[in-house]
Amino acid sequence: MARRLIGIDLDGDTLNIAILLADKGRIRLLRCGHHRYGGEGLAATLTELAGGPLESADRLCLALPGGSGWVRHLAFPFREGKALTAALPLALAAQLPLPLEECAWASQEPQPDGAGARVLAAAVRHDSAAAALAPFDTAGLPLQTLDLAPFAVADGVRRLLPDAAGVLILAGRAETTLLRLGAHAAADYRLLPHGPAGHVPTPLIAAAARNLRGGRSGNDCPLILAGSRADAGLRATLLKELDGVDLARASLDGQPVPPQELATVAIALRGADGGHGTGFNFRRGSLAHRGAWARQRRHLIAAALLLGASLLIFTGAALTTYLHKVRRADALHQELSRRYRDLVPGSGNVVDPLQQLRSRMVELEQNSRPGGSDRSQAPLAILRELSRLTPTDLAVDLHDFAWSPDEVRIEGTTASFDAANRLLHSLQQSPLLGPMRLTDAKANADGGKVSFRLTLPLGTPAEVRR
Repeated sequence: MARRLIGIDLDGDTLNIAILLADKGRIRLLRCGHHRYGGEGLAATLTELAGGPLESADRLCLALPGGSGWVRHLAFPFREGKALTAALPLALAAQLPLPLEECAWASQEPQPDGAGARVLAAAVRHDSAAAALAPFDTAGLPLQTLDLAPFAVADGVRRLLPDAAGVLILAGRAETTLLRLGAHAAADYRLLPHGPAGHVPTPLIAAAARNLRGGRSGNDCPLILAGSRADAGLRATLLKELDGVDLARASLDGQPVPPQELATVAIALRGADGGHGTGFNFRRGSLAHRGAWARQRRHLIAAALLLGASLLIFTGAALTTYLHKVRRADALHQELSRRYRDLVPGSGNVVDPLQQLRSRMVELEQNSRPGGSDRSQAPLAILRELSRLTPTDLAVDLHDFAWSPDEVRIEGTTASFDAANRLLHSLQQSPLLGPMRLTDAKANADGGKVSFRLTLPLGTPAEVRR
């Protein structure tokens, strides 16, 4: 999506304007112009230069004169982000000539400095910044970035000249600033206000540039001229005063950018990312762009509505699932109750069919075991033991096997009294049948067989013996 980048340099009583067009990764210069600061028709001037009304996607950056603010290098013995955030306003306030509450301030990213960190911070009078923004806010122009001119131009120059590491000379109508470009931020900075004559003597500018260059060669530290007063006369004087110095030349989209337009072009590039970068941006807090806050507010409202709708959908789905499971559980309970009544007629009220069924099964299991829970005293176990211990050479006929909770009575016939005693003795070898007694034995009337009766008290063997 194409968007316009608009750089505005507050140069004395004049607004120098440059408009760039960014489209599909390509940035080109549309046109440059001027507007009297404080005059009527600012929006109309920008609309005419931009070729149409400004849109929310366009980016505007306004640069204040360097002399309107205070720039401070702050050193800290630590690097922790939260500690720096808390200590930075206190350290800045200690170096300002007026209370921090009366200022709008900003800072750049901390840079490592030994075991600690260094932070470049700047502040401007709040009322001065508000006055500079007033024409734009009144006209409803989407101005997102408010910076100091030397640092805004330095940020844009880095985009035009990525390898630039020289001295930037910004010569304007009210002041001249010199700034030595470092790897990430301004390494050094000089502000030369104009005197009664309306300009700074060129030899003084050359001396300040020589001091900032620190004896570096022309290739290592070239000069970068920018600003409305960066004319041929200044260029010639600097080349004469600084023997062997190189002058860097900037270009955009293959076209050279004249020094008089370089400042506003660089300021436009400074605002390309909405105020981020290596400069400052005072457009925050009470000075924040209302249009940006309105868009952010709309986004927050939309996000809140989306979140609310998601919660409603999630709650509705969870409630539907819960009600479905409740209905299924109720249907299963009714089905279990019906099955329980079919299996256990006359069971009365059914409260918990599963638990009642378990209790019924335990009851049935106990009732299905004569002799209680001791399976060894069950009738089948006693018969099995009786069959196992009966001598195979004895002819024994059992006529009656009577089981009761107290005892077991066995009646039968055998060949003789000795055979009956032998059978008793054999059965008493078993731990289960040890308590067995021969309670009756008599010969039959025909004298051929002996009838006997065996009695086994039920209970544990220890209880019987005791």
